Amino acid sequence: MSNQLPIRVWYTIDGSSQYLLARSLEKQSITFLDPPLEQNGRVHGTVMLRSCLDIMCTSSPELLHDVSRDFSVYVLDPTETQLGPVTQCSSTVQALGVAVGMGLMSALLTDSHSSAAVPGTVTKQSSGNPALEVVFALRGITRMTNYQAAPAFWQNTASRASTTGMLNFANLRLKASSNTE
Repeated sequence: MSNQLPIRVWYTIDGSSQYLLARSLEKQSITFLDPPLEQNGRVHGTVMLRSCLDIMCTSSPELLHDVSRDFSVYVLDPTETQLGPVTQCSSTVQALGVAVGMGLMSALLTDSHSSAAVPGTVTKQSSGNPALEVVFALRGITRMTNYQAAPAFWQNTASRASTTGMLNFANLRLKASSNTE
């Protein structure tokens, strides 16, 4: 199977039960998991997060239109079989995977975190050709006006571990939550 495949990005906004589909216009570089991970006859691979976000925002420009709104981005990891501390879950949920938080869309579109790879499942399109499907959930939030201060804090492990750093983080969260009210 080729390492260049079309990407199909499925996404939902604010917990809607309707998923939207955004398709790449060109084939993208993907990496098959090594060793190949095959679950229930499905093959999994990864693609760059930034590619998926670009595909999504090109197909749905309204995601970027409102400057007062941002989105928390979650990717559904189909390779993850552990659902955490909950032991009684439906097998349907287990078959889909686990939602993994990636960060704020505005930051992912502008900084180096978007160089992360996200997992997907190789499927057949209606044409019979393979494509990599990646599933996202977007949660709308009021854009943080002081976001630029937050990444420096989170990247500084020493500050994060200190009591002063924890107090600063708590104050930052309080300011952010008061801005949303």
